[in-house]
Amino acid sequence: MNALLKESVPVHLGTLSKLKEMVRALESGDEPLYELYMSQLVGMREQNLLGSVVKITRELHHAVKDINADDRLSRVASSDIPDACQRLDYVVKVTEEAAHKTLDLVDQSKEQTDQIKKAMSRVAAARVRVYASNNAKADVDNLLEAISGMEVSVNMGTSHLRSNLTELAQIQEYQDLTGQIIKRVIRVVRDVESGLIEMLRSTGSALKAGHVSMPHEEKLEGPAVPGLSVSSSQQDADALLAELGF
Repeated sequence: MNALLKESVPVHLGTLSKLKEMVRALESGDEPLYELYMSQLVGMREQNLLGSVVKITRELHHAVKDINADDRLSRVASSDIPDACQRLDYVVKVTEEAAHKTLDLVDQSKEQTDQIKKAMSRVAAARVRVYASNNAKADVDNLLEAISGMEVSVNMGTSHLRSNLTELAQIQEYQDLTGQIIKRVIRVVRDVESGLIEMLRSTGSALKAGHVSMPHEEKLEGPAVPGLSVSSSQQDADALLAELGF
């Protein structure tokens, strides 16, 4: 748990820093800079997700421990695996909810920035009319009215955006919970892998005695991950299966 918190702190600090920069850009009226920070924030989320997937994949293939093939597999099959499946279903549910909520908040934030932009356009148009009419009273009054309207729009928009950004930061907390669940599932998978390999090793002689040779066109590999080759533990498992005639 402590290790997980240590790993998540830099991520949260980076996210909060980016959110603060977005607020400052919005308050200063710099919409292009705000959109740039929004794109960078989305990119950070995607990069963190990919890094988590790569880390889980490495842990799954490199952390196999030697255990005895006893009633552990029975316990895993009857209890741990169903529990792991339920936990993974929960991870999928929470992740989907967080993704949908994030997209909804982004859409709401875009609507607020559109309202602010429209208010600024009305002020600009009123100012042009004032200059063109040599400061006619009616046009000056229209300009003042447009400025007042823009002030209301900016204040309301900023308040809503602050609320949305705060909620966005809170939504990301689901990572702590799902990370713990995924680590528990990894332990279950390790137990299954270790137990099955031990069973194959202990029954290898009997299998080879009655073995009928069959063509083995290619070895099993896990899902392809960019930048990663077949792990050493996967190669060991493939070699053992080939030795036993599978």
